[in-house]
Amino acid sequence: MEEIARKVKPVKKNRVIEFEPRERLLEKAKKYVESLESFFEEADRAIPLLLKAMKYADRDLRREIMVVLGSFAKAEIAWPLVEMMTDPSENEEVRHDASVHLSVIGPFLKDPQPLRDRWLKEIESADAQRRLHAAFALGWEGVQHPLQPLAIVFQGRSSQGGLSQVRGARGSRAPL
Repeated sequence: MEEIARKVKPVKKNRVIEFEPRERLLEKAKKYVESLESFFEEADRAIPLLLKAMKYADRDLRREIMVVLGSFAKAEIAWPLVEMMTDPSENEEVRHDASVHLSVIGPFLKDPQPLRDRWLKEIESADAQRRLHAAFALGWEGVQHPLQPLAIVFQGRSSQGGLSQVRGARGSRAPL
């Protein structure tokens, strides 16, 4: 027995290669953000990776990821942005950034109606920030359908009337 024990080499501890999946994920995300060519060539892999990376990215990288994903206006991009925009545990600046990007990509979606419906629902939220972000996201240039419901919701919340608040949410230059 002793002879066998002497022949067997002790196993070195920590032979497992440690890697940090978050760090690798963020590194890959940065590469896609820095090279739109790579992003578009590998869109099938890049989109899910960037969506996942947004959970771990700092604000600056998140903003860059939103810009890149926004160039690929599809519902699979929009819904995670809606979740970010409405998540009360999310940083307020990130919620605002998500609403800005939603207002930009909204007109380019094949079927924006489900998003419009969600935003109209959010406008009735008790959370003032959710209402604000939803109104902003809804107020993209050229959207006319939700203005009446928006005006009614805002009118119920303000003694100054709803149309002035809708005009403010859409920008003073935007026609009603």
